Order: sequence, then structure tokens, then C-alpha cells
Amino acid sequence: MPEWSPDGTSLFYMSRRGRVGPAFNIPSIKSMQTGEVRELATGLLFLNQVRWWSDGRSLIAVCIDRTEKDGICRIDVQTGQTTMLGNGCFLPRSLAGRPSWSCIRKTSRW
Repeated sequence: MPEWSPDGTSLFYMSRRGRVGPAFNIPSIKSMQTGEVRELATGLLFLNQVRWWSDGRSLIAVCIDRTEKDGICRIDVQTGQTTMLGNGCFLPRSLAGRPSWSCIRKTSRW
């Protein structure tokens, strides 16, 4: 699902290239002011349920990193750098694929 930035000037979306699958989903941000589209090189194996962080400078999402740790991560929209905020928070069978935000309450503020 596309996601508008808090100030409404940017739109995050996943661009799909080629076949269907995680390796073909490219996280992208479009500036509504310039029309420029930037692709984020996050280095993640999986990225889903992306939302803008309240500061508008980063995103929060369910993710799996290159070491195959799953959880909730924060992604810098300028650099694509990711920070894992809560490991093991994504439990597809018990939570129907939804992140458990309680995993990050102690480490982050909205």
C-alpha cells in the first residue's frame, strides 16, 4: 500500500520489477514537489507494512535483515540505513502477519 509522508510531500510505495517475490520489491519514495523517484537500498531481505515515522525522515516496517532476524526496523529515507528496533516481533501465525508495536515501546517514541 502506498503511504503518504506526514507533511504530504512524499509518497512511499513498493515498486515491483520482474517476477513476484521479495527480491523484486523495490522500496521507493516519490517527491510530489519535483516528481523525482528515489529507490531505497535497504539491504533487507523482506519489507512489509511500511509506515512513515512521525518525524517524516524515516520509515518503520516489519522486516527481515540479511542475518535473517525478523522484527520491526526503522529506515532512514535519505540513506536507506536500517536499525532493528525489536527482534522477533513479527510472528505471522500468532499475529496474522501484523507487527507487535509493544516490542519497540521501550526503545522508541513516536
